[in-house]
Amino acid sequence: MDSQPTSPSHTTPIQHNNRPFIIAIIISILVIFVSLIALIIYLTALPRNSMCDVTSANFTIGVNPLAINLLMVVNISSPTRKLGVRFKALHIKLKDFRADVSLDTFDLKHPEEARLVQVLAQKTWLEPTRDDVLKLQQLEQKNNFFLHIKGFFNVMINTGLIRYTYWLHAECQLEMTSLPNSVMISRKCKTKI
Repeated sequence: MDSQPTSPSHTTPIQHNNRPFIIAIIISILVIFVSLIALIIYLTALPRNSMCDVTSANFTIGVNPLAINLLMVVNISSPTRKLGVRFKALHIKLKDFRADVSLDTFDLKHPEEARLVQVLAQKTWLEPTRDDVLKLQQLEQKNNFFLHIKGFFNVMINTGLIRYTYWLHAECQLEMTSLPNSVMISRKCKTKI
């Protein structure tokens, strides 16, 4: 029985030891490349200016049944200069009276585009609490008063390959004239991510 000599390995110890190093370099390059793409998308989609502003507001009180109506015109503008934006899950709260309203989803396709949204927040008390009645009576006695409004917007930017979503919080303080039919005198609005 003749035994044939085994063929020697085609890889040298130096080549065999370099495989983990080469795989680590390839993975590192991929991580850097994906991070750069994510950074570019984030910088192009980053909001640069105020996106939510109340342009006008009317506040009325009904007596029987006790009810409040707040009619606002809200200006919502696109946060990006290069991409279209979809606003969804729009929710506006009137903090002082526990009244809130949800709005329909809409798109802003062009950077210069802005949307005027008419918002009607209503609250009717069939059995108002003593605190609610006192709060409204105190407002009726003042020459002007402040309303605090909060808005929550889910903003989605679609780049084609990647969808980027974030929550936008808007807070406004409206100075209103005396009741029963008051109009907005001034406002301070802040928008943050």
